[in-house]
Amino acid sequence: MVVEEWHAELWLDDADSVTLYRRVWDTLAQSVLYGTDAQHVISRALRAVPPPTAQAGDRL
Repeated sequence: MVVEEWHAELWLDDADSVTLYRRVWDTLAQSVLYGTDAQHVISRALRAVPPPTAQAGDRL
């Protein structure tokens, strides 16, 4: 099994590695949000981050 990560290509050639990778992938897939639910999570995250402040030398 060949999979691509955000930074590398992985060759999983033994059953234990494939099983582990699949279990992790399935767990992540169960936590995915779409549509309005995803928008609510993003909005909450944006509200939790303070706005950037201007620093000396910054261009507007």
